[in-house]
Amino acid sequence: MLETPLPQALLSLDPDLGHLLAPERLTAAARDLRARVATLPDGRWDPAELSLGSDVNLLVVRGVIARELRVHDSPSAELFGLGDIIRVGRIEATQQLLNTRGPLDGTGPSRRCGA
Repeated sequence: MLETPLPQALLSLDPDLGHLLAPERLTAAARDLRARVATLPDGRWDPAELSLGSDVNLLVVRGVIARELRVHDSPSAELFGLGDIIRVGRIEATQQLLNTRGPLDGTGPSRRCGA
C-alpha cells in the first residue's frame, strides 16, 4: 500500500461532498478538510491493518472495492466505487442482522482516503 506523504484536500478528491454548503462554508471546507490517501494493491486486504482508529471511514476516489458480508448467514457482497464511503469503524447496532467485518477486495489498483 502506498500512502501520500501529505494529506490532500478532501473536496479536491470529491467535490460533490461540498455541493450543499453555503459559499463561505465551502471556502472554509476546501481550505481546512484534509485526508490521507493510499493506493491499495489489487486483491484482498483487511481494513484493520490500516490502523485508522475506531470511527474512520474510507472514501473511494478511484477503482472498485467489494466487501464480503453475510445477511442471516447468507453470503453476499457489497460493491463500492468512485465517491462511495465505506464504514470500517465501530458500528453500534441493536441487531446482528448484518455482519460486515470481513476483508475487502480491490479490483485493479484502488485509491481510498480516510475521512
